[in-house]
Amino acid sequence: MNRKGLLLLALLGAGLWLLARRTIGNITYSAGSFRVHKVIPNLEFRVGMTVTNRSDISVPISNFIGNLYYQQPNGVVSDLGFLNLVNPVQMPGFGQVNLEFSLKSGYLGAGWELMNILTNGNPTDLSKVSYQNIDPKRFLIVGTLKVGDLPVDIKTTLV
Repeated sequence: MNRKGLLLLALLGAGLWLLARRTIGNITYSAGSFRVHKVIPNLEFRVGMTVTNRSDISVPISNFIGNLYYQQPNGVVSDLGFLNLVNPVQMPGFGQVNLEFSLKSGYLGAGWELMNILTNGNPTDLSKVSYQNIDPKRFLIVGTLKVGDLPVDIKTTLV
């Protein structure tokens, strides 16, 4: 290849990279739902999140790697489980999609974490059990969403 061809190829690559960065910079997200999906044979919870594309380029959302956490008032953080993206989607330009994540857990693990939340981080002291200890604003989704070929860091609360 001659110099003009290499220069043209470099400019094209730089332009595509800038376009991809522009698209990824216009992705916003907000979480908002949590529900029990299945109880037999194991517990399966579903977490919903709305993702908005503020650019005119359609991009696929193909994967998510992350966890759901609960942060106690005393600073203790409980890892409630690993979140999986249920269905990959194609996000339209200037549009929104609702993503759904799955969290699978056994009864023993879910029960232990629930007791941890209900007792403010001290699951062995049953005298401190109170449903008032559950604060939906303390549930955190932390992970990385794959939008196109680029990662988007996610850190948001459920409410």
